[in-house]
Amino acid sequence: MVLLAIGFGILLGIAHFFSDRIDFSKFKEKMKLISFTSGILLTYLFLDLFPQFYGDSRLVVDMSLLFVLIGFSMFHFIEKYIERRSMKRSEIRKELKRVHSAAFFLYHLAIGIIIVDLTGSSAIKGFLFFIPIMLYSVTSTISMKEIDGQVRESGPVKALLSVSTLLGTAITLFVKVEVLVFDMLIGFIAGSLLYIVVMDSIQKEKGGQPAYFMLGIIAYVAAIVGLRLILA
Repeated sequence: MVLLAIGFGILLGIAHFFSDRIDFSKFKEKMKLISFTSGILLTYLFLDLFPQFYGDSRLVVDMSLLFVLIGFSMFHFIEKYIERRSMKRSEIRKELKRVHSAAFFLYHLAIGIIIVDLTGSSAIKGFLFFIPIMLYSVTSTISMKEIDGQVRESGPVKALLSVSTLLGTAITLFVKVEVLVFDMLIGFIAGSLLYIVVMDSIQKEKGGQPAYFMLGIIAYVAAIVGLRLILA
């Protein structure tokens, strides 16, 4: 299972490295793809990750969703704080990109650690987690293309950011990560992903595509239910 987690980490690293070369601004079906991906991710969160996290959490039950709230709130707080610090749109974008640079590394480092935990329990759990994360790696606001150009053009820095997920998987091979830490990370990432879905797909001004959002939901419901029936 460790090899599978490492494989996922490598694939995500490749997606991160080349995602900035994909110019979605010229892609007419951009919002359809983002809406479809959002539907997949939201379905995964509510039908698999949240039930698994809440049901199997080794945290105190009443506090198990606290880190979901923290993850959601932190992303919202960071963006709103930056917007209120500056009145100029150009300054806001520059500041946000700096925050994204640091958040990108830490976020995907945590993803790598979680992948090891999930694939250790079941290859199917790891796969169901990997698919929406991979799709969002190239379409969402948490991607290499949203990071400041000077950072992307720095070879060593870009390489470090690209292997952040793989570094997360490597940490679990050399450092014993406590089970409670896994639970906290899963909660934090779940909240973060929920915020990203809301920001990327549901806001009216971004021109979301409801039909493709529903199509993503239907597709991943079918995938999750189908796999459960096959493995039952």
